[in-house]
Amino acid sequence: MQRLFFWILLVALFGIFVFVVAREHGGKRVGAGDVGNGARDVNPATIRAITVSFDRAMETKKHGLHLFEGKQSVDLTRAEFTYSPDGKTFSLSYAFKSSTHYEVQMNSTEDIGFAATNRAPLWPVHFAFTTGQPH
Repeated sequence: MQRLFFWILLVALFGIFVFVVAREHGGKRVGAGDVGNGARDVNPATIRAITVSFDRAMETKKHGLHLFEGKQSVDLTRAEFTYSPDGKTFSLSYAFKSSTHYEVQMNSTEDIGFAATNRAPLWPVHFAFTTGQPH
């Protein structure tokens, strides 16, 4: 019985630790320009990049961003990305299409590209938006 209680306590403490780490190391503001999660009829002529602002400096040599147009994964291996000099803002340039649903995934179990300078990974983030016609 004591062994069972020990394991339950250990799992609970680990869960609390993971939750705190996730909150501590998550992105603060995520979107394509000023586009928020679930936005519709976004003018594709006004957004040129996916921009993420973090509450701390990130490692600037890589990223863990995945973009989907509809259900198709977009190859971002040659996409230009930059970080601000302080490492707190990430931007990935992309030419968004009209009348298209986009999904953005940041970090996953397969790709932990976003990490703070202390190597703490960004908790996985997912958001989506849909473009309309240029106006």
